[in-house]
Amino acid sequence: MKDLKSLHSYIESLELATLDSAIIPEGAARRTKAAPKDNKESANVSANSVVSFTKDLPEQLRADVLNSTLFAQLAATAKHDPETDPKGWYQLYNEVLNNIGWNFPSWDFSKVQTSSQGFEISKEVIKLIKKVDVSAAGMMSAVLDSLSADGNEDAANLFDSVSNPKQDANFQIGPCAYSGSNVVMTSACMFFKATEHVHRFLWFTWKDQSTELWGSARKAELVDDVYARVRDQIIQKLGDRAEKYVMDIDLGDFGSKLAKHTDKLEEMTA
Repeated sequence: MKDLKSLHSYIESLELATLDSAIIPEGAARRTKAAPKDNKESANVSANSVVSFTKDLPEQLRADVLNSTLFAQLAATAKHDPETDPKGWYQLYNEVLNNIGWNFPSWDFSKVQTSSQGFEISKEVIKLIKKVDVSAAGMMSAVLDSLSADGNEDAANLFDSVSNPKQDANFQIGPCAYSGSNVVMTSACMFFKATEHVHRFLWFTWKDQSTELWGSARKAELVDDVYARVRDQIIQKLGDRAEKYVMDIDLGDFGSKLAKHTDKLEEMTA
């Protein structure tokens, strides 16, 4: 762990990208500090990530997850093209997260075996998360269902425009839960290679044999005592990026969706 002076210098030295491809609606607004959500589940698009939170997660920790992961994304994008250099991108993404308070394992750059008859990326991601944590998979499955609905076009457009501006896609899916002191994220870090650009790529059925999906899922923990030392500096350095590149996802009747998706996954596991 870096000493505090070195850590502040490290954060200050990082360049943060401006996301020119991002489609930002006029109504896009999200606070960088904690905002009450009345002990409800919540979820956000954060640039090229989709992140969800269980209802017991304190609001400050939800804000910390969004700010810290956005910061790491923007630092990685400033140095590495997320489409043409995904390995370099994820190496720096992991480095930044580990330096500012996350215990984030190295990304396993492995090819995901998909059906030759066609596959849907959202379902493949849920399969990866399910291997690590069935509850987290149920949560995120319901969130992605909500994100694909008509009422979340703005959030889906923001995610699409940043993660998949051309043919290939670089994105993260992270359901978060509360350990009692820290945030635990079941993080799926993904890269998708294709020969065409498709709107709503997560829910499209891909049949082209040249398409490839790479990634893995693993547990990561944000240590609150460590991140608290740099929280204000990261908020200050993000500036209005934390407003522009993060949007709430309207979860609707989330209780019913969560029960349906969790039951389905448990049936698959039994």
